Amino acid sequence: MSEQEFKNLLIEMVTMGKYEQKEEIIALLKICNITFEKTGYFAYSGVWNQRKEYIYLSIIPSKLGQLKQHSKYLKKCVMRFILLVMSIC
Repeated sequence: MSEQEFKNLLIEMVTMGKYEQKEEIIALLKICNITFEKTGYFAYSGVWNQRKEYIYLSIIPSKLGQLKQHSKYLKKCVMRFILLVMSIC
């Protein structure tokens, strides 16, 4: 999965969610850059040959404070997505 595909799916997940401020998060995600950093470490998640990856959200400094206000919800969305992908594999 590419960074752009991940970003689109994250926006879709927020859109379908019940979060009160989802319009603000969607607007912020649309201007974010998402990058993956693949590591050589194993994830130990029960899936064979699964490596740890870090996901970075980059945004212009003036919007960083707004994005940080929603970091807890975004982390929850990312974890749900990862669990969903792992259940499919």
